[in-house]
Amino acid sequence: MKYPSFLKENITIGVPAPSDTAKDNKKINKYKHSIKYFEDNGYKLKLSKNLFTSNMGRSADAKTRGKELNEMFKSKDIDFILCASGGEFLVECLPYVDFDLIKDNPKFVAGFSDPTGILFPITTKYDIATIYGSNF
Repeated sequence: MKYPSFLKENITIGVPAPSDTAKDNKKINKYKHSIKYFEDNGYKLKLSKNLFTSNMGRSADAKTRGKELNEMFKSKDIDFILCASGGEFLVECLPYVDFDLIKDNPKFVAGFSDPTGILFPITTKYDIATIYGSNF
């Protein structure tokens, strides 16, 4: 099993939205609180540009969501990936995810519920540790 680098101070956490995102004021406020919490604790954030959009349970179209995941794995500036939210439609973006890119740029990915759709193949097919835990 490959273990990516663990969290350290002053790292950048990428927050993709491969499923749903904030669709109501309660969740928007939770995201804003999370942003403040992480920044107050010394972490930099690279947020999905779709963090505050939700259309029929999706943050964006499938191709956009897959591309966003690829960009976060490719970025040398992002050290850790924490999925924004659960949902029901992550599976739609999997055809657009570059798993060879993920294999060549292992990073811890955390999330639960719908993000299991990305955690499971990373762990079982590519033998890279992931974290089944809280979303952003």
